[in-house]
Amino acid sequence: MSTTTTDRKIITIIGATGQQGTAVLLSLLRNPTYTLRGTTRTPASPAALALSSRGVQLFTADAATPGTFGPALAGAWGVFLNLSSQDPSLEHTEAAAGVALVSAIRAAGVKVLVHSSLPHTGGALRTFDAKAEIQRHAEALGFEAAAFVRPGWYMENFHFHELAGGFPFRALGEGGEYVLAYPAWGPAGARVPLIDVARDFGDVVHGVFKDPEKWDGKSVQAVSEELSYAEIVEGFEKVTGKRAVVQTVGVEEFPTMEVGYLEEMRKMFAWLQTPEVAGRYYGPGVENCVDQARELKEAATGMGLGSWEAWVEENVNPQLE
Repeated sequence: MSTTTTDRKIITIIGATGQQGTAVLLSLLRNPTYTLRGTTRTPASPAALALSSRGVQLFTADAATPGTFGPALAGAWGVFLNLSSQDPSLEHTEAAAGVALVSAIRAAGVKVLVHSSLPHTGGALRTFDAKAEIQRHAEALGFEAAAFVRPGWYMENFHFHELAGGFPFRALGEGGEYVLAYPAWGPAGARVPLIDVARDFGDVVHGVFKDPEKWDGKSVQAVSEELSYAEIVEGFEKVTGKRAVVQTVGVEEFPTMEVGYLEEMRKMFAWLQTPEVAGRYYGPGVENCVDQARELKEAATGMGLGSWEAWVEENVNPQLE
């Protein structure tokens, strides 16, 4: 039995053209039971036009002005919300903007909210704490279901190879090797919770929307795989056949170029190295876990999670000499 347009649940993706928003939309587009909307400040951008061509209804809205979201929220059953911590206009107002926007979402009668969140750090990291404060507000508003998907460290961050000593795209070692140069993630052997955003993040959120009551009130780790720096290098070598090494650098050596979100990354490494956190990205005492993401990916697609080696094969190998 086919689903008519009037039978479909409307889901609005706030931040449609960002990495997370696009991943969520591309996953949900495979599900004919939803009508999909997306918000953007730039509806004429190539990314927005590409989504529109796939059937996504686009609305112009700006997180700095919650009142602009009214048309995109009208009649919506669900909302995925992510405010970009890289947005200069939200650098010091993300929490306030997010709280106001969540209130607008609830006032519009939305039943299900999925928020891209992160743990509270007690003031160590402005970006983490802003998302945690938005989560706390959402938890108190009485949605029929509200779930909080917490992305790990983007594999896509490695596209910015200049932040990691050239790894995995430039061989800058004295002997021609590839050098993964990051500050320590915590104690020796600490494992990084990696997420392939394009391959897995959208499917994790999709899985939540398929069974929101099950995930109501839960904080879900969106993690494809957890690996130490040594295992990241080993996976790179296995796929590419190139030699690579780990070079741990001091926190102060992490390049920020005086860019706000990169300065936050530098602070994140310092936070991870504190004794109470000890490399636990999701906060003191919280271990990495891929089980939730694996379950949600399976529910959404019937497929397994991606991996670091698969990401290298797809994104790095084609660019190496």
